[in-house]
Amino acid sequence: MSQPWSVPDWAAQLPEDEKTHRLSNVHRYIDPNRCKRNGHRKRFLQVWEEVVDSAPDGRYPLPEYLNETHSLWQKVQKALQDIAAATDFDQVAKIIDQLNSSLQEDSVQVPVIQEARHDMARDIFLNKDTTPAGSPYTFVDFASVQDEVDSIANTFIDKALQPEGILHKDTLRRGFPSRMIWHPPPAWEHAHPKVYQHLQGMTIPIVPLSEKNEPDLLLYALGSFQTVDPNISDKLKLPHRQFMLLADTSGAGKTRYIFEYLTQMAWGLYFTFEVDRTTSPYGSADLSYAITLIRDQQFHLPDQPPFVPIIKESDVSDGGSVERQHERWESRWQNNDKIAQHAFTNLLLARMLVYDAFCRAVMESGEVENDALQRAWCLLQVAPHLSGLGDIFLKMFRTVQLVEPTAAGALIAKLLLRLKATKFPRLKVLAIDEAQSGTRTFSTCFGPDSKSQATEFAKMTRPILKPLVQRVFMKGEFQKVIVSGTKIDSSAVLEALASTVAKQASVDRDVAPLLGENGTADTIHNVLDIFFGKGFSGRLTPATRREILFWMQGRHRFLAVMIYALLQAGPSESNVYDILMDLVSKLSGHDVRRSDGPNFPSIAVDNIIPRILRDSENPENAERIRDLETILVNFLLTRRYDRHQQCDTLEKLVEIGVGRFAKPYSGKPSIKVIFNENLILIALWAWFSTPVQGGKSRMQRYLQLGKAAANPSIAGFGWEDVVAYMLWRWFVGGQSTKLKDVFTFIGVEPDWATDEASLVQTLLEDECDDAETPGKIDAVLASSGTTLGLSYQTKTPEETFQAIQPRKLEMNTDGIFQQRGYAFIKPDELMGPDLIAIARLPDGTLLLIVVQCKDLGRKLSRTEILDNLAKLAPNEQGWWGRNPRRSKQCQEYVDAIEKLFPVRGTRYESTNADTWSKENVRSSAPDAYEGHPRCAVLRVIAAPELEKLHKETRIGPWPAAQFSPAAMECTAEEFDSVKLSLQNAQDAQYAEIKAAKDSINKRRPTSTALVPVPTRTIVRTLKIRKKNEATTVDFVSQGLKRYRKSTLNATSSRSGRSTSRSLRSRSASAAPSDDVSISGDMSLSDDPPPSEDLGYSDDTGLSDDNRPYDDMTSFGDAAGPSGNMGVGGDEAPIRQTRTKRRRG
Repeated sequence: MSQPWSVPDWAAQLPEDEKTHRLSNVHRYIDPNRCKRNGHRKRFLQVWEEVVDSAPDGRYPLPEYLNETHSLWQKVQKALQDIAAATDFDQVAKIIDQLNSSLQEDSVQVPVIQEARHDMARDIFLNKDTTPAGSPYTFVDFASVQDEVDSIANTFIDKALQPEGILHKDTLRRGFPSRMIWHPPPAWEHAHPKVYQHLQGMTIPIVPLSEKNEPDLLLYALGSFQTVDPNISDKLKLPHRQFMLLADTSGAGKTRYIFEYLTQMAWGLYFTFEVDRTTSPYGSADLSYAITLIRDQQFHLPDQPPFVPIIKESDVSDGGSVERQHERWESRWQNNDKIAQHAFTNLLLARMLVYDAFCRAVMESGEVENDALQRAWCLLQVAPHLSGLGDIFLKMFRTVQLVEPTAAGALIAKLLLRLKATKFPRLKVLAIDEAQSGTRTFSTCFGPDSKSQATEFAKMTRPILKPLVQRVFMKGEFQKVIVSGTKIDSSAVLEALASTVAKQASVDRDVAPLLGENGTADTIHNVLDIFFGKGFSGRLTPATRREILFWMQGRHRFLAVMIYALLQAGPSESNVYDILMDLVSKLSGHDVRRSDGPNFPSIAVDNIIPRILRDSENPENAERIRDLETILVNFLLTRRYDRHQQCDTLEKLVEIGVGRFAKPYSGKPSIKVIFNENLILIALWAWFSTPVQGGKSRMQRYLQLGKAAANPSIAGFGWEDVVAYMLWRWFVGGQSTKLKDVFTFIGVEPDWATDEASLVQTLLEDECDDAETPGKIDAVLASSGTTLGLSYQTKTPEETFQAIQPRKLEMNTDGIFQQRGYAFIKPDELMGPDLIAIARLPDGTLLLIVVQCKDLGRKLSRTEILDNLAKLAPNEQGWWGRNPRRSKQCQEYVDAIEKLFPVRGTRYESTNADTWSKENVRSSAPDAYEGHPRCAVLRVIAAPELEKLHKETRIGPWPAAQFSPAAMECTAEEFDSVKLSLQNAQDAQYAEIKAAKDSINKRRPTSTALVPVPTRTIVRTLKIRKKNEATTVDFVSQGLKRYRKSTLNATSSRSGRSTSRSLRSRSASAAPSDDVSISGDMSLSDDPPPSEDLGYSDDTGLSDDNRPYDDMTSFGDAAGPSGNMGVGGDEAPIRQTRTKRRRG
């Protein structure tokens, strides 16, 4: 037997209940995840020194290397976690050996631990001699602990009836003892007199066990939540069945729903699997302690085997038939089940003894108000320290934990009979919170009750939730079970409860019915008025009210956090906006405050991005969260996600707090998850846009992967996202980017080509008294500070039209949410464009930009270019014109959109010289369009391989453009896949020029084979080919001409590079650290470097100023000092050859 432990001095001075809580849960304080999340690393070291290093023989010294590097810190914490879960010395020794091996390269050695750490925690907790593992305590009769039980009950009754007691008439009237009520700081009486006076008259509780004076909004209006949510009564009416599973994300209102049900609908018991003084101080720790006893093998009969905390298939699969293996599994499962049911029987006994004392105290008080008493009983279970005895339920359980289980069961039955004989309510509801831990704890240690038809080990196992519900539900004679958890394996819950509560087929799953859901302006304004006085929200500016609605819509917790921040910082009508922006900035990790806005140190909140995502750069996590990141990136890019994803992945997004289950949640396999909370979306966008190793953001990494995909369809969608991302970078947040810098206009430039444009995220329409009079349109510019996603993908013409239309200023959250969060629309596939954006010019003019993105891996033909421009036109042949069932409604949509974008300026030319004739385009595009444009629409073709287009290409009077060379170069620097596409296009162009040149030289006589061939000779020779090769002739002619004019274009290339540098600087201002210059030569290795515009030459027909020259003297300016034409030779040999050919 090992040497007994002594309780450290700091722990001996604590109250009994707090000492029990802290010492029995010492593993919580050395949980690296919890320490890192709450900034308690220093506290971790302190606890390790005080608790672990307090051992008499110093077996657990503080490692000296603990503070050296982050990598060592992570390795040590992982080992501590594994040790905490270990069950015997062999496992601990193996963990230490593995840690020693992994740290050898760092020249670090870990001292070998002689015993499991949980044994140390048990010894400290019990404060007695160490009991050898596997030796149980001796069960006792209830009579031996009767006196201690009576003492606890009588002390509770006395304290409950005192002026500050939980059953005193003043406490029942207020709902909380006066010591538990929050009061505003005295300084507010002068700084915020109206709010101070209002708050003084309210009853806002403080957080249980909090060392600070922190208001607790989870317990506010306990039992009277109708003041916050008028529809709570309807939501509390559960279906008439025995079981309900509340499954949704953290902060959705599940726990508060249980509290309200236990205070308004039925009396019951509240258990929770997770209790923590700092993060979750609600509920008793008696259930956690019971599990600790089971784990430490201290709760079993002397003549039976001990509890086996880990059962693996390999432990009992040592050969033999399947039936024989099942018998071995079932033998261990049945033994574990008996031990667990003994512990949970005594756990229920302790609860019933406290309830019996509560009823006796009520009889002495003479109180008859049932609602107040029901609230008091629920509050006592939520905050057990209000008993005056610390955690009274844990204290009572520790007293009766060794009572013989059969005697404990008989005593429970006796107490139930006594309750039935009185007028006191029966406990009808069993509520179990944070049950996700119950589905993971000892997940393989229990089996089914009856002979299972399954043959796989994993399908036969059950978690500890099964014996808990089975024993408590049946012994307590409850009528309904409510199980709640953030991420629960619903199948495990159903299998665990089906044999006890109901048949599996009749057990349903539910979403917490949106308790306190902040979905409308009225809901949010009502809550503000409740806390800060009637009319408070009405005195706020319209802009502030819209910001509150925009950021706080969603789950119950968001608005509660805002109210908490206002109560901490001191609210007034003038500073609510600044407090809100400060809160959003700290929660999201993206600064949305005004440049001169104040900072509020009292608002101390953590970033809401889940830790699992923030640790994605850790190689151990990268593989695990890849699917999560993929879903989230796709949603930010399109506002949609693939609902055919694996259910486990979607449930994980709900578990980590990013998504929420849609209502109703029907469970696997038809799980639907929604992402509609703006605070979450901006945090995700900021996180994905933050540069990581290599200088590029996660968003750029995913866009690069999409564009570089081997599947042409995926690569095409990836190119769309790249185009939208780059346009957002250039035009977001008032970057002062000129349209001409990004686009090369085809033909005549409009007069606004040199204007600076800014993307619009929302068109808002003011309310008018006259319903028939349109209101003023206000364009809300896109900003990097309020970007919640890049684009929104619509499915139908109706969705596309609604996405473009202005929204009313005062609408519900969904209306504003649909339009404000993105800068681009990906319209339905029948409309025509791939991307739609709205831009505002300096004078307020709105411009509709429609983009066709093409990434075919080759050049676009003239027919394809004309066809794509035609699809971008706002008329009956363009938008939705390719829909064979185009309805009259679509034409009405086109007409309505045209009214939003009136034409500005007169420099639209629509002569025949600007359009193709009907004969030229009949085979590839609708008829040419003439006349003045009816709306301001800019048509853009974006293709990496697209060459420079000329005015003959543009059909119709609407302006048309393509990406400028500078814009394409900037895009190539951001994305290697685009750079590769440009290189391939140039390589293909040079290859065609070389092939044509070599083909002609091979046909020349041997005597003249070495004489350079002039361009005119190539053209005339190729013209004897078939008529359908005319396009190739023109392309080769221009290619050679531009190839020879590289010297002349050097000056223009420098000008283009200047524009490119300008675009790069603007991109850097939109995302400062995303910009990374990509080095590399895009020219061919075996040819002279091309001119800058070589990659954008015209193959759709030659204009007058780019026609092939018949007379070589036209190249005069392009020739060098000696008349060299850039192909080889000089002027004399060329003329000699030409003369000989003519004479021949």
